Amino acid sequence: ISDFKEKVMSDQYYLLMGMMWGNLHLDKLYGLEINKYLIIDEELYRYRLNVREYEKKIKIDSTKLVEVGLPFKKYPVFPELEIDYIIAMPTPLSIPEPKNRRDFLRCICKLVSQINPDDTIAIKPHNAIEYRDIILNQKVFDALSNKFLKPFHNLIVFIIGIVLKILQSLNVPSFRGFLNNLYDIQTAIYYHKLSKRAPLFSTFTPYHNFSLELFMPHVKKGLITGRSNSIYHALFAKVPVYNCVDKNTINEDKNKMNYYSMQYLEVPYCNGELKFDTEYYKIIREEVRNKDFIKFLLTELENVSRIECPTISK
Repeated sequence: ISDFKEKVMSDQYYLLMGMMWGNLHLDKLYGLEINKYLIIDEELYRYRLNVREYEKKIKIDSTKLVEVGLPFKKYPVFPELEIDYIIAMPTPLSIPEPKNRRDFLRCICKLVSQINPDDTIAIKPHNAIEYRDIILNQKVFDALSNKFLKPFHNLIVFIIGIVLKILQSLNVPSFRGFLNNLYDIQTAIYYHKLSKRAPLFSTFTPYHNFSLELFMPHVKKGLITGRSNSIYHALFAKVPVYNCVDKNTINEDKNKMNYYSMQYLEVPYCNGELKFDTEYYKIIREEVRNKDFIKFLLTELENVSRIECPTISK
């Protein structure tokens, strides 16, 4: 920040804040004077402060807050890209246990089986970093990729299902590790099954590592995910959301913001049914959707004073 203050010449400094930031880290500016704090959704910002009381102690001038919305609907980044459904793997906080991950994928497979075969579906393993899919035990997935095992995937899932029922009825704590291994196997097989119908998003665009919100306006029929902040971006773009994580079956960490953000973005568990109530679009105010971030920036640029930059020698 010292380098920033010394080397960047500017009349004003604007801070573009993340969707769920609140006042987190704003006490780390070390004297950098912020002229305007640009927030996506002021109602969501206030909500976070209400559930994160300690962030209210980080004082900022509320008159400097400017709600700017999201620009990607009005100013599409990838107008050539069209896709029917995108599967966005949620945060590990949403599916903390191997059983939760198995249930999540099983729900997705049920949902996908109802989708028109002509519709395009893509899997996005992470909002921005796709080097691996957190839902998988990669070693188990690789082992089950063996061509001699693939024909027996359905049989393996069926047999494991019987074994799980027996072990669960015994309720022996020492079986927990073994049970988790069995869930990992089922999860890997469901992922294999899903991959036959839904290729990775990287097959659709070389920019697949970019954040999901850039692509959401180009998704025509639905976002398939769990208890994820990606729900906000789908609702903002008025794309149906299919939540495949049942909140009643997970041990969610109530100290994490994800627990509270999912109360705000409460789209109920779909239970594998391809049904969505458009009333949930109202979670996002139309006023926020109507904001024009690019126009705001252009207006600000017209208003600020110009600085004569010193001549830089070769």
